[in-house]
Amino acid sequence: ADLYAQSPHNLDAEQALLGGLILESHMFDTITDTVLAEHFYDPVHSRIFSFITEMSLANQLVDAITLHSRFVSENALEEIGGAKYIAMLVDAACDSSSIKDYALIVADLYRRRRLIVAARELAEAAGRDFSVGANTGVEQIISQHEANLSSLAISGPKTGASFVSTLAVARLNDVGKERPQSRTIKFGIPELDKRLGGLTAGDLWVVGGRPGMGKSALSLTVAENVAQQGLGVLILSLDMTAAAVTDRFLSMSVENAVIPYREIGRNEVPKESQKRLLEAGLKLAEYPIIIDDKRGRTVDEIISAIRRAKVLLERRGVTLGLVIWDHLQKTRPGRSTGNHYAEATETVRRIKDVGLQVGAAIMLCSQLSRNVENRDDKRPNAADLRDTGAIEEEADMITLLYRDHYYLSQESPKDDDKKEGHVHRLAACKNRLELISVKVRQGERGTDTVFCDIGVNRIKTLTIPNFGEDF
Repeated sequence: ADLYAQSPHNLDAEQALLGGLILESHMFDTITDTVLAEHFYDPVHSRIFSFITEMSLANQLVDAITLHSRFVSENALEEIGGAKYIAMLVDAACDSSSIKDYALIVADLYRRRRLIVAARELAEAAGRDFSVGANTGVEQIISQHEANLSSLAISGPKTGASFVSTLAVARLNDVGKERPQSRTIKFGIPELDKRLGGLTAGDLWVVGGRPGMGKSALSLTVAENVAQQGLGVLILSLDMTAAAVTDRFLSMSVENAVIPYREIGRNEVPKESQKRLLEAGLKLAEYPIIIDDKRGRTVDEIISAIRRAKVLLERRGVTLGLVIWDHLQKTRPGRSTGNHYAEATETVRRIKDVGLQVGAAIMLCSQLSRNVENRDDKRPNAADLRDTGAIEEEADMITLLYRDHYYLSQESPKDDDKKEGHVHRLAACKNRLELISVKVRQGERGTDTVFCDIGVNRIKTLTIPNFGEDF
């Protein structure tokens, strides 16, 4: 015991790790394969980490306040030194980018302590009875301690490697058992539902387009449709304020009338339309949708926001089904490397991972390369995403948006004949949005054209009756 007490440990590292997890609880999932409660040298730290683990696995919010409440409810606050000690841990916290490193330090020191104990036991066993004919021979001692060292060797960070025999037994045990069905989220837009088949937990659906192409209209239409399915939606609006997003929701929710969202934002809604707007607001209030418009966020802060939204929705008995992340280019990397491609790659992968962990699909809106504007045919393709990291590789589905009307409306031919043709072309593409699916996990790539009224953020199936309709 004395030898163990003098063995390697680093209380500062343990405090920094615990403080970091209290401030950045979303990072817990990144260290679950590295460190356990028993790895902490200080019993107080082990107890604190145990509670963090229990709360995290139960999808409960972990911070200084909730952790304090947990210790109070267990009558264990004084055992750890009271509320002051939790505050001290917060002050000693490492930053989120260092949490994995501190977890490795704590785990490594634990294994070193175990190694010292094992070496001591081996020395004692070898020196106990070495007379001829002793019951415990050298081979037996070696065999016993080889097993101890092997156990210690495989107790390190997980490698992801598994024997096929283990995997086969696990798979065979599942044969004949009823498996829970993974819920498929419908887009609520028939063309997309038919081509893409819907979304499931952990899916990454990338929607790309140049400004003005309808990314907001599509994302909010899908958000409303998902909410109508009884699932919660988190909108991470890094570009628009929550008020601006709400104006668009209200505009698209008005029935049998047209109230452009710009009129709502400018407080210019005619009196005769205000009743319909109120009805739209009451309808919208029923949807389990959270809008979070904090700007300048890092990927760690976004992950934290997703986890908090999951908790808030579950308190209302609602499951988080979809996270709309608008958009990638407004997200700051966890740590700046100077390599934009690598930063974007890490960001996309981490957000996709957290989507799988919380059981939600991710809809990522992304701006496309400006190269689109330099082509005669400005319809985007998958290559226009390549400047934004590993999106193309990580995405399960990619849909690119194109509105011919947007570009034609910026042209102004001077010749009378050309003007007439231009007017006809504008009329022919009015309210038409092309959904270009360049990557489909299960299905065929292709283009679908839908009705889209940008002024009221409304998207629906393109039919003869609603082509050119006012509402």
